[in-house]
Order: sequence, then C-alpha cells, then structure tokens
Amino acid sequence: MSWGKHSFSEGKIVPIQFAAVFLVLLSLYLDSKLLFFAGVISFVLISLNLLYEKKVGEGLEVVMERRRDRYFINEQGKWEMVFTNEGWPILNAEARVFFDQAVEPPGADENDKKWLHEVSFPLSVNKGEAKKLEIPFLSKQRGLAKIRKIELQIPNLFGFGKVNLEYRFALPQEVIVYPDRLEVVNKMDLVSLKPGSQFTPYSLYEDTLSPAGTRDYTYSDGFQRIHWKASARTGKLQTKLYDQVSEKGLVICINIADGYSVPKNLEEMLESAADLAYFAYSKQIPVSLCMNMRNAGEVPFVYLPPGNGREQLQKIYEMLALANSFAPFPYDKMLSYMDRNLHMLPCLIHAGEMPGFTAAKLDEFKNRGIRLLVLKTIQDKAELSPFSPSVEGRRSS
Repeated sequence: MSWGKHSFSEGKIVPIQFAAVFLVLLSLYLDSKLLFFAGVISFVLISLNLLYEKKVGEGLEVVMERRRDRYFINEQGKWEMVFTNEGWPILNAEARVFFDQAVEPPGADENDKKWLHEVSFPLSVNKGEAKKLEIPFLSKQRGLAKIRKIELQIPNLFGFGKVNLEYRFALPQEVIVYPDRLEVVNKMDLVSLKPGSQFTPYSLYEDTLSPAGTRDYTYSDGFQRIHWKASARTGKLQTKLYDQVSEKGLVICINIADGYSVPKNLEEMLESAADLAYFAYSKQIPVSLCMNMRNAGEVPFVYLPPGNGREQLQKIYEMLALANSFAPFPYDKMLSYMDRNLHMLPCLIHAGEMPGFTAAKLDEFKNRGIRLLVLKTIQDKAELSPFSPSVEGRRSS
C-alpha cells in the first residue's frame, strides 16, 4: 500500500456494537421483528464502517510526471498530479499538500515563517476514476521546491471517526527558482584585450595557424599576407584571413560560509555571480564556477568545468539556485585542489570571506599571471575590484 494509515474512531462505536447484539438477543427473547431488524441494521452499519476504515486507501495512487521546471522569481507555475483509485470510493475527503517555501500558493501570508507551505482542498474519487488536480504557485525565492508530503483526511461512512492517509513515496516533480541578478559594476574590465587562444568576434590579434578564408587585397595589407594560390585561381590578389583570438575566460570562486555560519550577504553574492555569468554568456567568454559545498563526486566540492553558451549559463544558474552553507568544504583546501588538479582560466573572481591563508594562496595565483578580482557587495550594490594581498590579508585576520 502506498499510504500510511492512521485511524481515529469515536468511542461510541463499541457501545453501539454491544447494543446491536443486545437488541438481537432481546428480539429473540421477545419474538420482536422490529427489535431484530433494528439490531441487525445497526450491527451491519457499524461493521461496514469498520470495514471501510480498514480498506479505504487500497488502490489509491498519486501519479506525477517526472520533470524539473525552472523559473525566475515572481513567475507563475503549477503542480500537477493525478489521483487514480481502484479501491473503495473516497468521499468528502480533505487533501493537504505540503511543499517548500521557494514557491508559495496565491494569497499566502508573507509573514508566515513555516518551513513548508500547506494547501488544502476537497477531494472525492470513485472506484475506477482518475482525477487531475492543479495547484498554482508563485516562485518567491531562490532555491529548490518539492512536494514533501500529501495527506488525506477521510471521514468514515457514517461519521464515526476519520482515517488519515499519508503518502509514503517521494514525488518526482521539482521546481528550481533561479536567483535574481544583482548588477555588478566594472564588468567591462573582464573583456580582455590581451593576446590569447580563445576565438572572439573582435580582437587586434590573429591566430596565424587558423586560416579563416580570403578577401580582396587592399594597399594597406602586408605583402606577406597575399594568398598566391587563391590569387592565381581568381585572377585578383587575395589576402589571407585568420581567426581573431584574445585572452578570455574567468572562474567564479564563491566562499558560501563565514566560519561556521552563513554569510550575511550570501544572497547578494549569488545574485552578483548570476549577473557575471550572464555577462560572460553575452560576451561569449568561457566561464567556470567553484563553490565550497561538499560534493560526493571526483571533485570534492561543487565545480563546473569551463564552457560557454546557453547550456553553460543554465548549469550555473541551477548551481547558484541550489547553493547552501550546510557542512561547507574548507575554502583553503578548495583553492589548493584547484591549483593542483584543475585547469585555471586567465581571470579568477573571488567572492566571500578569506579565511586562513586564502589571501596568500590567491597571491600565488596572481604571481603566475592569473588576473585576480574581488567581488564585493554592499547592500544592493556589487562591484569588482583588483585583488591586493596586503589589504585582503588584513581584512581576513
């Protein structure tokens, strides 16, 4: 059975059963058909009531499509589920659905501090019937939302108590609410004009090992750029074209803990990181993300390898939406692991506190030619500033 069952019977059922048996015996002694009929009817009704209490919920299932929906804050959505019943009919029940606070039902109390939202509605499902229910919601805050519990409160057939059913299995429908974007000033500093190996639409530098075609020769072109075979084939002088390249790529490192507590500006850091990720997507800059949340995979913390495009942006937004400060991985150890095992991009952005020897480790990255920036958030503002080991070291101490 898919439901845990708890029965609450009224105390007068047992006396009514004894009274019914007594009436039957008394009717036999007095030879009264009326008393016999009343006693039998009472006994049958109470027995049906107990049998219904025992059988109700058998054959009742909840069907939900396995999917993960994605929303930004203040978007509307809905939970969808289907109740199918192959057992005894369920009449005049009250269904209660509990789900996480990342989404909330219409008209919810903003001052409600409960861990779960609760929605209740009447439900009746006959045998062999399937009933689809939709529960609208509004995405309210960053995070993951699931339906955590479904309960049914079913009155007994003749009002002698009730039965509570609690669904035992996890439901496969999930909702991810992406963080808002907090605009970061100085983002244009991330667009590098230095030579590199990443393709870019606009750059002063070219990769001479990666030809991109030819065009008609002009007097400003160098003599060595003439493509002689193409010129002979077309009858006009042709100039070689090469792919334009520059130094591109950034890794966002977020310290999601402040000692053993949650940083006061955690949400602002995540929203700023979302803005940086979107900027990198719009400028076709490869971006990677590291957060010191423990991970059971090969990399012991949350890590997204470098990439670009819409799919990379979606992965970053999902990681930011699921960020939490529960049992963080030591930030210093995360930086050391990155140094030894991961591919380092030309630019590293640090966000959060700098515990222990973090400033010294970041200074090592800087000495190897990696550009270091610090993401700072003050209330509703965020900015990038150059990393200074002496200043940051004093702040972290």
